[in-house]
Amino acid sequence: MSLERRWARAVREAERCRRALSEDGVHDLRVAIRRLIATLDLVAVVLDDPGPRGLRRNLRKSLATLGALRDVQVQLLLLGPVAARHPSIEPLQTVLKVRERRLITRVKGRLASTTPETDAATLRRAAVKVPAAFRVRGAAVFAAATLAFARAVLCRETADPAQPDTIHRLRIAFKKFRYAAEALQPLLPGITKEMLHAMDAYQTRMGAIQDLEVLAESIRLFCMRSGPRGKGIPAPLVHELAGRRRVLLREFRRSADELYGFWRFPFPAPERKAWTFTSSGTASPSSAARRDMKTTPPVR
Repeated sequence: MSLERRWARAVREAERCRRALSEDGVHDLRVAIRRLIATLDLVAVVLDDPGPRGLRRNLRKSLATLGALRDVQVQLLLLGPVAARHPSIEPLQTVLKVRERRLITRVKGRLASTTPETDAATLRRAAVKVPAAFRVRGAAVFAAATLAFARAVLCRETADPAQPDTIHRLRIAFKKFRYAAEALQPLLPGITKEMLHAMDAYQTRMGAIQDLEVLAESIRLFCMRSGPRGKGIPAPLVHELAGRRRVLLREFRRSADELYGFWRFPFPAPERKAWTFTSSGTASPSSAARRDMKTTPPVR
């Protein structure tokens, strides 16, 4: 649970984005900030103190600004091959590119206003107190991670492919648990590198669904606003998006129960939910889980 290491990674990614705000760079900076926030949350539990509130608040603001840019950049990536087949929505690319330039200016301003030296000093003061405090309140940290897992399980139980927002809620809850688990990984032998790869793949599958939903909504709104001739999404595009959505939801249904194998201490999963993880990050149910699947209703 190295606070300083996560801070250093966030600073490196911020410097990279100051040079060029590429889609990969924005993504990596957002991930680094989320991991730092997750570690700060655990440190606050260890110290029984909210910790550096100002730094966390600033990190949240940066995350929101970066999120808006990331959404536009992902839509442009997804829209490229789609617009080539459906020229009627090519003007949407222009709209998104203009929006991207505006957001890039905003993000650059946000990055320029940060104070890494002051923030680093704040973090060092907190980090010095952690080792002694952890010996006293270490159990509270694991309890916090377990609670994050329990929230993800609750979202999993209510996830419904017919309602994409429920999958999005699961993704958000799982993301918070995942980054907490990563921070605790050095202390928990049960959280292997293979499991961390599987967590990444699990989150990525849900992210692909959300990205497609955001793109479909953008196309729908653009077509409605483009006048009487442009109302409605072209039928071939509707079928293409629907087909891609079916594939992604099928993958989600097939792997949704992997969640139950991601937290083995101190929240053991039922045997029927047991999964094993390979070095490539893929997962497969245990023999007991496979037997149980024959009698367990599928995801709604």
